[in-house]
Amino acid sequence: MTDLSTKPLAMWLRLPKLSAAGSICGLWLLIIVIAGFAGPAILGIDPNGVDLLARLRPPVGFGGTVDHLLGTDQLGRDILIRICHAVRVSLLLALFGTLIGAAIGISTGFLAAHFGGVVDDVISTLIDFQAAMPFLILAIAAVATLGSNIAVLLVLVSVFGWERYARLSRGLALSYLNNGYVVAAQTYGAGWGTIYSRHILLNILAILIVNITLTFPEILMLETTLSFLGLGVQPPHASLGSMMNYGRDQLFKAWWISILPGLAIFLTTLAVSTIGDILSNRLSIDRR
Repeated sequence: MTDLSTKPLAMWLRLPKLSAAGSICGLWLLIIVIAGFAGPAILGIDPNGVDLLARLRPPVGFGGTVDHLLGTDQLGRDILIRICHAVRVSLLLALFGTLIGAAIGISTGFLAAHFGGVVDDVISTLIDFQAAMPFLILAIAAVATLGSNIAVLLVLVSVFGWERYARLSRGLALSYLNNGYVVAAQTYGAGWGTIYSRHILLNILAILIVNITLTFPEILMLETTLSFLGLGVQPPHASLGSMMNYGRDQLFKAWWISILPGLAIFLTTLAVSTIGDILSNRLSIDRR
């Protein structure tokens, strides 16, 4: 093991040359991010604007017109602009939930590795408890008790998967604490904060980033599942899961109301998972 703390990030986390599949996934993520954050401003359409005269219009290519590229729902609301708003809400919740959960897990894992003893036993028990719990049932119970709003959803998605980061960072920290450069840093008077943040965290950051890319799709699916069940993002805000639920009664008559948001969820999770696999393969090659 070598100390990578003094090297730029690009030197030790070099991105591989993307395959055709990886390039397509990267392009889709770029499109979905632009659509979510710039689409509403570009289109300038009210996502909650009701137009009963334009209700249930199909997408372009299936009998629809360019006024509503992806069609409309039962109230005449434009599907494209609603998907753009829904993508922004879902991506932000999944992103902040992933990052907060990673921060909680990494900090907890470092605490367990540093103090050991009773602290390590308590944290390890919490990790095992979280891993054994069916989180979706726990989330449904929490929403039913506390109510459904953005704050509750953010807390739920933030605590999802923290135990993976905690277990990973604890094990890696224990393996790095006995390395020569860590001992040398202690000898020269470096504090534990510096050792963990500069010498240990930077060495395991590549592995943690891979884990983040693999956890992100699961959090996105958790949010959309709760919204599909009516326990997630509430009206007037649009959510991909709630859009799918809203159109299920019209599935054979107006398939685009449910299928298009579902397709956005599928392609986004597939793209992020594929990028995570590419990073994981690259990391496994670099560690050989």
